[in-house]
Amino acid sequence: MALYSELSDELEQTNRGVVALYAELDEKSERLRAASESKAESGKLHIDPSRVSLRALFGRLSGLARPMAEGKPVSIVVSQDGAPDTILTDEVALTSILRNLLSNGIKYTDRGEVRLTARVASAGEAPDWACRTRAGWPGSWAETWN
Repeated sequence: MALYSELSDELEQTNRGVVALYAELDEKSERLRAASESKAESGKLHIDPSRVSLRALFGRLSGLARPMAEGKPVSIVVSQDGAPDTILTDEVALTSILRNLLSNGIKYTDRGEVRLTARVASAGEAPDWACRTRAGWPGSWAETWN
């Protein structure tokens, strides 16, 4: 019984540490986001374009998004079918933007599906990024962010 109590105490301490670390990371992330926004508004944001693999980027986004939806009846679909293998962009900025889209989609979707898709725009069509949420039934796309 003493071992159980000791292990329970250790687990509780570990959980408190993880929660505190998460809160600290969330706070620092918010400060970094605010700093980036103010840099963008002042025109001082540094863009570092390079060739970025969409398959690798979307793989990382999928891995980042799944834990955010843990415990919710929400499926995450991240697809780059029909998109070029690589694009010229600032990888850090694009990752941040798309992660934010997915995060908001998950946050505001109680059940159903959150889908992030990249594709080549048709001739004459403006390119866009979209994250769509579906409330669990076919044809019910509830919200779109472009």
